[in-house]
Amino acid sequence: MRSLTLGTILALGLSAAVAAEEPDLAAGKALVEQHCQSCHHAEVYTRPNRIIHNLRQLRDQIQRCEISGNMSWFDTDIENVVAYLNKTYYKF
Repeated sequence: MRSLTLGTILALGLSAAVAAEEPDLAAGKALVEQHCQSCHHAEVYTRPNRIIHNLRQLRDQIQRCEISGNMSWFDTDIENVVAYLNKTYYKF
């Protein structure tokens, strides 16, 4: 009986963690509008010779911009921006 209870607890915890990891596209859009558009316009995301070719490269580039812009974002902020830019422009 104890393992069933522990298993149930672990399953519920995993479900909550997955739900908590859903990106917030509106928050990502707000961060892009507030912090990114001063340097980047839509053309940087849609140009034919763009340097980003997959989600890992997109995440890495956002992390570099976050560091160089001294923004101190949380991981969830980065993931929200990744999700927003991917859905809006990249579509990986």
